[in-house]
Amino acid sequence: MVDIYGYIDFYELKKSGTDLIQYYSSHKTWYWSKDVSMVISQVSDYLQKSKENALSYAKAIKDETETETEQGLEVNIINPRAITVIGHTKQLYTEKKRNHFKNLR
Repeated sequence: MVDIYGYIDFYELKKSGTDLIQYYSSHKTWYWSKDVSMVISQVSDYLQKSKENALSYAKAIKDETETETEQGLEVNIINPRAITVIGHTKQLYTEKKRNHFKNLR
């Protein structure tokens, strides 16, 4: 996605039923679920590649969005963010779960 200033951010959308956190009984703590951990790795890779290839990605976006009558979209790839939309707050049905989720986030 491109914000109003022309900067790129990444949005990763996952299913609302995806488990967010799981309990580790031997350490009595919560941790990211396998699916969330995989998404974190995925968006981390997006961020790394976008930083390494910022100029070529910006040029490709401009070229791909150019039409016969309009110039292509000018974008800046400088410290992009990765926003992941995943799971549902209904999973955080206790204050303890909400607090651990907040801490992990």
